Amino acid sequence: MTILEETARILEMQGTHLRTRCFRRWDDALLKDFSRIDRKSFGRELVYTEGELAERERKAGFEGLFLYDGNRPEAVLLVYADALPGMVFIDTLAVMVPGRGTGTSILEALIESARKQGLAGLALDTEWINDKGQHLVEYYRKFGFREDQRVSGNGNIHLQLRFPDSMPGDPA
Repeated sequence: MTILEETARILEMQGTHLRTRCFRRWDDALLKDFSRIDRKSFGRELVYTEGELAERERKAGFEGLFLYDGNRPEAVLLVYADALPGMVFIDTLAVMVPGRGTGTSILEALIESARKQGLAGLALDTEWINDKGQHLVEYYRKFGFREDQRVSGNGNIHLQLRFPDSMPGDPA
């Protein structure tokens, strides 16, 4: 079972009314659903092009997960293998309506799934130079993510959540 299949299973066990759909390849319907969430969640400068999504699909370990309320997309999660062995990179975690706990439920399920699979941890980049970015950094820190390094020039910060029990001798 892949990390997002396990994440979907955990979410479904929570009894949410939202249905899940995992995928490894984009199709027209998935691109349309992603675009709806992407445009709602991010500023125009951060919205992905189809070419950028195709590029992510080619990355090792690429997977996507949508949550739907009926036929309406409510959230999306994109991950792929990180450059560090045993780490998974969270490319996108976005929800249509923030503040309802959907993103938190997804992130908690992903963390549980990664631990169950014995991964070394999770990594992500987020902006940190504006109010929204500062809020996101603090949000991820609540889950145990810690600053790894500032990514110079683009206003992003790299955060990691390391699972010390998964790699003996590897500092968390």
